[in-house]
Amino acid sequence: MSELDPLQLQREILHIFRQATAQRAQAEADAAAQLAEARKAVETAQASLSQAGLQHLLEQTRPSPTVPRPDVDPAQELTRCVSTATGASEAIHADVEALRLWRVRRELRLAALVVGLFVSISIIAAFISGAQPCGWVDVLLGRPSGCLGMLSGHGGLVRSVTFSPDGKTLVSGSDDRAVKLWEVASGREVRALSGHTSPVSSVAFSPDGKTLASGSDDKTVKLWEVASGREVRALSGHTSPVSSVAFSPDGKTLASGSYQEIKLWEVATGWVRTLSGHWDWVSSVTFSPDGEIMAWGNWDYTVKLWRVR
Repeated sequence: MSELDPLQLQREILHIFRQATAQRAQAEADAAAQLAEARKAVETAQASLSQAGLQHLLEQTRPSPTVPRPDVDPAQELTRCVSTATGASEAIHADVEALRLWRVRRELRLAALVVGLFVSISIIAAFISGAQPCGWVDVLLGRPSGCLGMLSGHGGLVRSVTFSPDGKTLVSGSDDRAVKLWEVASGREVRALSGHTSPVSSVAFSPDGKTLASGSDDKTVKLWEVASGREVRALSGHTSPVSSVAFSPDGKTLASGSYQEIKLWEVATGWVRTLSGHWDWVSSVTFSPDGEIMAWGNWDYTVKLWRVR
């Protein structure tokens, strides 16, 4: 099947929408005409019934010396005529109400048909055009899409993602307390790392790509061996959730940010040094390429620079 021209697709959708609009307008005009005829019929019937009742009353009350009718009570006959006229009027009103409800249901069905048709055409066009799940809107609107794919598997909000140094692996941390490793080329989930007891807020690869660090709301930082998925070490010491982690360029030091403090960990031994005295949350940390300077962002609207030595 050949690829659809986005402009041609838009024209076809617009043509279908105009046809549906015209049909709806015609249906409204027909329903309005029928409603007007029904109302006119009600008025005519009411006038006829009223005239017939008055005529019958005159005939019953006019003296007739030649044909006396002692067995007919004029009052009872008038009551019977009024009752008959009232019943006919109620039946006509019921027919008018039924016509109104039919018109409302017809409009709803027409609107649902138009919406369903538009959505169906959009989905079919997206798949025919080879669009990925995250790029079908761009295809429908005739815009180029740069979306390559979508990785699904987490059971909660994804808070942090990062690529491995060689670009072949992507790691993600989520509110479902899991750290997942993905193969970038295929989108396949390679491994899920579990061990945190609270949402994972930050993840980072070591410069050699062999070690992975994850910070969590459980106030710990965990080091993982990428090849096996084994937990190498759990770094404890923060008194508040860990908001950010980052390796130094030589991979020997790991920085982690939390509420009013930053900790510098020696990766090999777990030795720690604390930088405290901050006024607010440390939301992000990073090292300069030479490893001499560390920067972090704060919730107090500032970025601070610190000489590591």
